[in-house]
Amino acid sequence: MEKEITGIVIKKTAIHEYDAFVKVLSKEGIVDLYCKGVNKPESKNRNALNLLDVSNFEIFIPKDNQFNHRLKRATLIKQFPYDSNLLNIQTQLLHWFNLIKSENCELLIEWYIELNKYWKTNKDYKIYTFLLFKILQAEGINPYLNGCVECNKTEDIVSFALYKGGYLCQKHAINQPIMNVGILKSLFYLDKTFELYASNVSHEDNKTIFKLIIEYLTELI
Repeated sequence: MEKEITGIVIKKTAIHEYDAFVKVLSKEGIVDLYCKGVNKPESKNRNALNLLDVSNFEIFIPKDNQFNHRLKRATLIKQFPYDSNLLNIQTQLLHWFNLIKSENCELLIEWYIELNKYWKTNKDYKIYTFLLFKILQAEGINPYLNGCVECNKTEDIVSFALYKGGYLCQKHAINQPIMNVGILKSLFYLDKTFELYASNVSHEDNKTIFKLIIEYLTELI
């Protein structure tokens, strides 16, 4: 059976002389592909299989699920910008993408494609934080950002905890640190458009939000 998928190349391992195993993060989760001959200089698929690129993949699905899907054709959609200043983010994104267990990654893939145009515009770490939040959502963690997660109260919001499920008011922030108002306001934009997040969140507040998400992701996956 043949099928087409769109996804992000998250791992590539050369085997034999010209073949490779490629991991793709698709809208339906991680897919392993056996890619014959893609390391040959003349391969038409070669340039669509670079790490963090988004491509369309035409694949053969074997009847026996014990075998890898086989690549028929790969067509590049979006290329990740290769820049020495992005190497750290590239490495970390690959780390988190490879840990995803969800089979519902459509929103994450859509946002990844959309955010491609913003790389190298002094927003790189905001993009990274925004994508980490989308990974949380793909894994089923969708914090309540419209009021206190315990009582829906929109006033006296003083804290935020991912493991609690979102914002907390003064009454329900038991044993939680009282957070800076700027951080609390910035968290609200994580579930909005990236344009709103980037324009309303300072680089310093983004660092704090990034740390919150990384700490929770580390425990989660």
